[in-house]
Parts: sequence; C-alpha cells; structure tokens
Amino acid sequence: MDNKGRKRLWNKLLLLLVLVLSLLGGCTSTNGGNASRLNNSPNGTESVTLKLVQSLPNDIRTKSLKALIQNFEQQHPGITVVLVPTDYATADKKIMSLLNEEHGTDIVEVRTGNLQTFIAGGLITSLESYINGWHEYRLLNENARLAATDLNGTPYYIPNGLYQSQLYYRKDLFDAKALQVPETWEQLYFVGKQLTSPSRNQFGFAFRGGTGATRVLNQIIQDYNSDEVNLSEPMYRHDGQTIFAYGGALEAVELYRRLYADISPPESIAWGIDQQVDAFASGMTAMLIQDSDAIALIEEQLKYGTWATAPLPAGPDGLSYYSIGGAGWGISANSKHKDKAWELISFLSSPDNHMKFAAETGIIPIYNDASDMEYLTSGAFAPYILMNNDPLRYAGTKSLGGFANNAVYTQEGPEMLRKYLRGDWTAEQLLSELDEMWRR
Repeated sequence: MDNKGRKRLWNKLLLLLVLVLSLLGGCTSTNGGNASRLNNSPNGTESVTLKLVQSLPNDIRTKSLKALIQNFEQQHPGITVVLVPTDYATADKKIMSLLNEEHGTDIVEVRTGNLQTFIAGGLITSLESYINGWHEYRLLNENARLAATDLNGTPYYIPNGLYQSQLYYRKDLFDAKALQVPETWEQLYFVGKQLTSPSRNQFGFAFRGGTGATRVLNQIIQDYNSDEVNLSEPMYRHDGQTIFAYGGALEAVELYRRLYADISPPESIAWGIDQQVDAFASGMTAMLIQDSDAIALIEEQLKYGTWATAPLPAGPDGLSYYSIGGAGWGISANSKHKDKAWELISFLSSPDNHMKFAAETGIIPIYNDASDMEYLTSGAFAPYILMNNDPLRYAGTKSLGGFANNAVYTQEGPEMLRKYLRGDWTAEQLLSELDEMWRR
C-alpha cells in the first residue's frame, strides 16, 4: 500500500473512532437524562416521597384521607404520599418504631395519649415557625388551638378533629322494654341489667378494656369526686390530692367493675372501638360510651333511629365531667422533607378539606363556623351541643396530653385495670397504684 492509501485508511479509522465516541457520549447523556427524569418531577423540581402514618385508623377515616391525599398529589405533581398501613391495636407501637428510624415516616398522627411520649423523646417537631405564616391558624376554634398547644403552649400538631364522648343506646331495645335513657352511672348499670341475658348473648353495655380503657374510668371517678375536680388539672382535686385518693373513688371503681362483670360481654375486657361498635350494631350490646367518630362507623351498619345518642351519665351529685381531646398531624423530627410535610398538613387542614373530612368521618370540626353545620345541631351529634350549653351539669376539663404522667398511664393503665377486673387486684390496690402514679 502506498502512502496515499495508508493515509486514506487512517482517516477512515479516525472517522470511525469519532463516530463511536459520539455514540457512546450520546448513550451516556441519554441515560443520565432518564435518571434525571426519574428523580425529578415534570416541572423540573426534585420529586419527594412523604410517608404518613395514622394512629386512629378505620375504614371510613382511611378512605376519606386517601381521597384528600389523591387531590393533594394532583395539585403537587412533585410529591408522592405513601400512607403507611396500621391497625388500631398496634398503631402506637408501629409509630414509635417508625419515628425512631432515620426516615421511617414524615407525618404522624399525634393525639392526647401519645403527645407527651413523642415530645419527651424528641421524636416530633415544633410547628411554631410554620404556624406563624399560616393564615388559617387564627380561624381554628378555641378547643382546637388548646389541643394544638397542649404542652407548654408550643404547637406540635394541627388537630384533624376533636373528640368528646357521649352515650350511644339501642333505641329499639330500650323501646321494647319501655326503658328510660339513663342519666346517671347507677341508672346506666340498672338499665343495663334489664338488657342483659348471657344465655342469649345479649348484654347491656359494650365495655372497653383494650387500648383507651382508662377514659371511662377517669370519667366515673371524676364524677364521684363531685365538684372537687380541678378542671385545669383533672386528675387532681382542688386540695392537690389525686382523684384516686378521695373516698368516692372507691365507690366509683366498684361500680366500674360491675359494669364489666354484670352487664358486659366477658371478651370486652380486651375490646377497642371496632369491637364495641360491631357488638352495638349487631344488637349484642345495648349501650356504649364513645367519641363522635363512632357515629360514622355505626351508620355503616345500622340506620339512625334504631339507635340514638344522649349526654354522658352523671355522678351521685348530678355532675358529669368530659374532656375534649384532639388528634392531628405532626412532623417527624427525622423527616428529611419537613417543608413538604407541612405543605401536606396545611392542605389537609384547610377549611374546605377539613370540613369534608369531618363530615365524612363524624368528628367535631376544628373551625369556628362548625356550629353552622346542620349535622352538628341535630341527630346523633345533638348531645354535644346540649352538654356544652349546660356548664352547671357538664363540666369540660383540660385534656391529659400535656401531663407527663399521662404517657405512662396511657400505656400501663389498661393492663392495671384488667388485673383489677380479673380479680388479681382489689379495688383498694388499684386506687393505691393509680394514686402513686399520679401523685406529685
């Protein structure tokens, strides 16, 4: 081959080399572009996945929440929300595990029973800086703002609803025996006896012995302390002693045991809200005491009119104490996307979205204009208005979320009560243990 031929060959090889390098460069660029698109939203911003976990799951709440999340994702194409599945009985344990992981969750449902534990462990973030720039905060009603700032005035969550107990009763079963709706705890026990027939698997009362069991005990003991309960510190009397140290507390816990032993199903020693509602709707039990979120659950199974609601029973002196608790959305201290998490919380908490959630799930809304909503002034919700408008008979107390003792009480209390109900502890022993737990 002459010099010209060799030169033409080298030129072809060089051209081929350039072409190959160009193709390789193009492939690298395309792959990098695909990777970029996988990690970025359509508008060019970084995509984010938020994990949200409920502590009060049920089918109705979860369905309503999913619909709101879907709307949020449509309006925020760079954010994907994963709703972490939980069940009511083990939700708190799962939440604690997730909060302790580096990125286990971003948004957590906080409530009175777990607020103190989360704060003491540094597991959730103060929302003060976010609230300062959130216009809707000033529209929250007083009870919602109190719930949000239950500990030292610092907001750690935005309530997604308010919770207050009332009495539910099977009107058809009451009418069949011409029974009057009870107004006191003793009357509730008496009426429950008339409606109890273990051989027919029928009972007067749907006891709650599982998670949340301490709430009814609190109500009974407070009511038997008469007007001595300190409303701002409801586990204490005006003299500084705990409500468990007063003589009337013994009568209260003995009645509490009779409510279980004499007029409730034996298995209810471990029941939570789902089991209570199912037993009530099926006609197995004739009465239950529960928050407003039970309304939507009952309505799924039973037409209103077959059942009805009434104010809480009172103690011997005609007084009845109730607490307005809150549950809502907080941000995990370990979240890598706190600002995005707040975007979701503020979306869920906007007046329109919240009112939709409240109406669908049967909870007391957090906004001031809630009293204008028809469903709150009649039917199953009416007793709440009656109790709030009769402060001489029904006294609202501060929730227990801000008290350090409540974290241990919420976790250990149900098992302590079960020991008493099984006969392992005497009434005096139970009161002594609870008095020591709450004593200053």
